[in-house]
Order: sequence, then structure tokens, then C-alpha cells
Amino acid sequence: MLVTCHHVWNDFQKAQQQNPELKMLVCLDSGPFVVLDAEKPLGEDKKLDIATFDMEPLLGACGGRKYYPLNQKPPRKVERGAVLFVVGFPAHFRTVKDIHLSYGRQAIAMVVADCNHDGSKFISNITSLNLTSDQLAGISGSPCFLVRENFPIQLVGFVTEAAMNILHFTHARCLSPDGTIKTPTELPASTK
Repeated sequence: MLVTCHHVWNDFQKAQQQNPELKMLVCLDSGPFVVLDAEKPLGEDKKLDIATFDMEPLLGACGGRKYYPLNQKPPRKVERGAVLFVVGFPAHFRTVKDIHLSYGRQAIAMVVADCNHDGSKFISNITSLNLTSDQLAGISGSPCFLVRENFPIQLVGFVTEAAMNILHFTHARCLSPDGTIKTPTELPASTK
């Protein structure tokens, strides 16, 4: 499945109403962009700000890449103080020349500042990273990984917002392996 934010999908749909020829493009590798020709997501939730799409039609453009096996490695619950690693493509790194778009990747390490009571959302303060929310605009939907000593990194969430020097995340526990979205009441009490 492909994951992005509900607000990204919603904004695209609004823009497409104004221009029916508009397409959503996905960069799956260093090659050309691929059209995401989806009429609707597999799952979407406005409150969690997440939307998922079927990747099956796009696998031929993936260049043999491997993807995170969500069905084999359920995401751990995160707690305050956990170390996170985010990889995103902020808008301020994007340039357009003629018909070519280039973009830069930014890796960010941070610490969980707080989690909500049901474990569906968490936040991190970026003030100490010498970054501003404006510098991180455009990273909505970027994956977030839990980093623990002597363990492989593990997918735990997706960036949903950068505002007032706080990064907001939706926990990957909200995704079912089939791409549907679990409501916070459907989440397991704990995942260690």
C-alpha cells in the first residue's frame, strides 16, 4: 500500500475539480514519476489525517525495491522519550526548471514529546533541531521509524503536520495490512 495524508488526497481532489486533467504523481525510485490513477483510497480517515492506496498497479515501476512488511512486523506503541527517525522531501528543496522537477531528501532524528491516550497520534518538538515548521512544509505522509539500540528500525508512523515547531504523527498501528484504517477504539491496548 501507498500511504499519504488525508489532507493531501483531499487537496488533490479539490484541485482536480478545477482542472480535470490534473494527475497525482508518485516518485517510486530515481526514475520518472508514475501516475497514481486511483479514484478512491483503500482507506481514509480525516481525523487521523491518513489515506492509503493500492500499490499493485505501480509495482512494475518500483525497480525491484522492497517494502515494509506491515503484516509481518506490527508497529510498536511509542512512548514519550522514544527516538524517531523521519525521512522526508521538504518543499524548500524542490526546484522546477522547464518541465523537470528535482527534490532533496532530509533525514531528521528526534524524540517523542507526547502521545495521546489511545496511541493513535504522537508529537515531537523540533525546536532543538534548529528547524522550523516552514522548513518542513511538504513532508506530509513521510514515514517515521522507531530507533532502538540493538534492534532494527521499525516503521511506527507518518508525518501529518508541521506547525508551531511541532511535528504531528499518526501511528502506523492505525493501518490494517489490507490498507483499511482502524479507528482508535479498534486499536489493541498495547503492542510491545
